[in-house]
Amino acid sequence: MFVMRILPKWIFLTCAFLALPVFAMSAGVSSSCVIDKCPMMSLDEASALLKPLNLKIKSVKYSPVKGLFEVVAERDGVEGIIFVDCARQHLMQGVITDARNIKATPLKKTHLRQKNLPIVDIKKLPLESSIIMGNPVGSKKLYVFTDPDCPYCRQLHSELIKLEKRLPDVAIYIFLYPQLMHPAAFDKSRAVLSGMKRSDLDHLFMGKEISALPTDAGTAKLNSIIRFAKSQKIKGTPALVLHDGVALVGTKDVDALINMLKSNPNSAETKEVRK
Repeated sequence: MFVMRILPKWIFLTCAFLALPVFAMSAGVSSSCVIDKCPMMSLDEASALLKPLNLKIKSVKYSPVKGLFEVVAERDGVEGIIFVDCARQHLMQGVITDARNIKATPLKKTHLRQKNLPIVDIKKLPLESSIIMGNPVGSKKLYVFTDPDCPYCRQLHSELIKLEKRLPDVAIYIFLYPQLMHPAAFDKSRAVLSGMKRSDLDHLFMGKEISALPTDAGTAKLNSIIRFAKSQKIKGTPALVLHDGVALVGTKDVDALINMLKSNPNSAETKEVRK
């Protein structure tokens, strides 16, 4: 497992929610902690450990994997799960998969959507900087802000491919929105936007290299997306914007996407976001 030193607080931005890479923490705790006798971490202890990240700790419990604590934390109205090892020296986030049946252990708060997001001004969307999936003249619209190096965005992209096949009347506008915590994502996004090819978009989310065309068009388009997203206070990826401007943050499977697009804008889900 690759481990890196904790980054400065300003670079810890939301990817999905609290999408953390693996951090090494110097907590002054011995790494010789015995997993089977791992003492429970208190809320105060978790708060002190995660203080550099400016998080509010909601709960702490043992995770499904021995030697890890499952910490539910909140920042700026976003909740997410962070795993902390028994020695209190490493943090990580991701999905725990049961190797016996290769099914992810359900963690309800891993991909919670951000509440209190403002309604996005659809009329000001830089559509000329988006790459369209699905039916360009579809009556149903979905606007997606996504980062090629965000694992949740990659997961969502595969669901969007399923969506365009199952719902032929949907136009999916993809806005590449690299986050500062993924420094390589800017050039990757710029390369795709320089050619504006759907094939390059798919290859990007497959992890393939994309060569930028010898023009600054990709940079100009990317900057227009970033400016718009910041002006609308879209802070994390993936962010899904519905036809009426309601924004949801976090990945969804294809069935949830279909239900979301077919449902009334005043459904229970969108009402929660409007609160």
